[in-house]
Amino acid sequence: MLGGGFLVDPERLALDAAFPVLFLALLAGQLGSRRAVAAALAGGGIALVLLPFTPPGVPILAAVLGRPVGLRR
Repeated sequence: MLGGGFLVDPERLALDAAFPVLFLALLAGQLGSRRAVAAALAGGGIALVLLPFTPPGVPILAAVLGRPVGLRR
């Protein structure tokens, strides 16, 4: 990777936390209604529950199951 040798330890710069924070900042602009907030909380709850029991990536994919909460009328 060009220029990769100039970076110090990414954990020291907290780059490992930068992407989740960026994602949350993008998500905040999409939460315009109570249903959207409920769907986001449901998806986040599903991901947090599955996190210790499933392989990496599965909790994020399963968080989509929170979407129907935002679609109910």
